[in-house]
Amino acid sequence: MTASSTWHGQYFDGHSPIAHQVFIVMAPVGLTIHGISEQPLLWAYADIHQTQGNYAGEEVRLERKNAHHDLLVVQDAKFLTALHGLAPNDVRHLHNPRTRTRRLWLTIAAGVFAIPLIWIVYAKGVPALSGPLTTLIPYSWETHLGDALVEEIAPSEARCLDPQLLEKANSLIQALVSTVETVPYTFRLAIVDQPILNAMALPGGHIIIFRGLLENTETPEELTGVLAHEIQHVLQRHGMRLLVQNMTLGLIIGALTGDISGIMTFVLEGAHVLQTLSYSRSAEEEADREGMGLLLAAKINPEGMLSFFEYLKEQHGEKNFDPMWRYLSTHPTAGDRVDILRKQAHATEQPSHSLFPLDDWQQITHRCHGDDGKNGKIE
Repeated sequence: MTASSTWHGQYFDGHSPIAHQVFIVMAPVGLTIHGISEQPLLWAYADIHQTQGNYAGEEVRLERKNAHHDLLVVQDAKFLTALHGLAPNDVRHLHNPRTRTRRLWLTIAAGVFAIPLIWIVYAKGVPALSGPLTTLIPYSWETHLGDALVEEIAPSEARCLDPQLLEKANSLIQALVSTVETVPYTFRLAIVDQPILNAMALPGGHIIIFRGLLENTETPEELTGVLAHEIQHVLQRHGMRLLVQNMTLGLIIGALTGDISGIMTFVLEGAHVLQTLSYSRSAEEEADREGMGLLLAAKINPEGMLSFFEYLKEQHGEKNFDPMWRYLSTHPTAGDRVDILRKQAHATEQPSHSLFPLDDWQQITHRCHGDDGKNGKIE
């Protein structure tokens, strides 16, 4: 018995938790275990199964395939290396420490090559799949998500609650929605007491407009044009697509399985996504086109939408729009979008009706008296 083939270890017979101190001899046909009885035990290499010792610093645990479930533990990290050196063909099924470095480099290489693959999947595959995945999300789940999001983005204490203002604004929404054959949502409007020139649509039928936008409309038709655009973002589920595309996989799984109980997990992240990311060019164009279609179907003068978009172009320039303003912040440029909408509006010559007298409208739009965001400020 040479030092290179003799090893100290512990043997457990499978019947008692007591460890037997043994020494192990590596032989060409197997391991012989001395120190238990007068006759050494022989473990054939083919009968040995390794359960621990694949990683640096771990003790080596070997088991024998028999009814006793006996166990052999070796602390010396060089044990497996010596075993592969003595009987390499017979112990291929046991871990070889020499492969650890190679495995580490393979793992690093796989990670490096996986980065561009993950980017391609995220940048190309996820946007392409966001539409089909969104169609699988139940409207009821989307509504619950929208209910939670609106409380995060426009909490009750930050809203304008004047009943006459809300009645008039909601009547504009109903005039538009009444032209749609099937509406899977109950549309709800929140007016936020902030001087921001902005509006946004949330999943599930919520529309938010800010006092700054409301007070800068000169006619009810201008606000109706804004609402038509936002209503189409809801009906086309653009907000839900944006969330599916940019939020965690957990949102998708929760939505597809109908797990409403976990909805609050995604509310904060969803609020951030909807406030900081812009819709795609195709989504904006669709909201423009279909929103104009709503106005024409409701026989509301489309010049309101056109004039308000022109106002935004004059206020913010052709390219440098406030990043919070979604309508005209994406390509094509503001002028191109207004021209496209004007052609669509003039292609259908039809009579339109006035919504409210202008004098009444100016009074209505200033019924939300705020303190420029000091109360209930939204960051």
